Amino acid sequence: MKKPAIHYPTIDGEVTPYLQNIYNKIFGGLDAKYGIAAGDVALILTHITDITASINKSVTDHETAQASTLAKNNKLHIAKEFILKLLNDVQDHADFEELDAEDLGMRVYTGPVDLETVKPEVTRLTVLPEKVIIDWVKFVLDGVFIEGSYDGVQFTEIGKDTHSPFEDKRVNVTEGAETRYYRLRYFKKDAAVGLYSDIVKVVCSIS
Repeated sequence: MKKPAIHYPTIDGEVTPYLQNIYNKIFGGLDAKYGIAAGDVALILTHITDITASINKSVTDHETAQASTLAKNNKLHIAKEFILKLLNDVQDHADFEELDAEDLGMRVYTGPVDLETVKPEVTRLTVLPEKVIIDWVKFVLDGVFIEGSYDGVQFTEIGKDTHSPFEDKRVNVTEGAETRYYRLRYFKKDAAVGLYSDIVKVVCSIS
């Protein structure tokens, strides 16, 4: 004959009263009837004490975790509101440049890149006595090849850059002011991809 199933509570809060009832009944006389050793009776009480403490700690920890989560979410919200306002002000500024947005992490580029038509953008040229600085938008490619020319027709590679800006420190090949032309092309895994950027022109005197 199959024995009836023994019930044991599955809800944490019902375990302690269940064990307490067993302890009370066994300690009240059933220990002698069923030959339950005194050590086993004492062990029931130990389990009751341990489980009660563990449940109470779990409740406290849960409440603490809830409070910590609420505080964390509040701080995240405050920071998000502040930073978004700050970045919106940057974007609305008269001197705003898309390159700065990229550097600040304001843009996340998604979707596939057409490696046949992707084209670099030169965002700023700065001519200094000792160099020409070329700012460019990295987008999602590995970097750009930089080509230079003195006539805007014949170009040669003068550098390779993985992070904007590129600095051209070559000295002038002619006396006085010198006209230079630049164009960029993206590369991926060291292979040129896409189209050349628009050609840009500067006049510099680097000696």
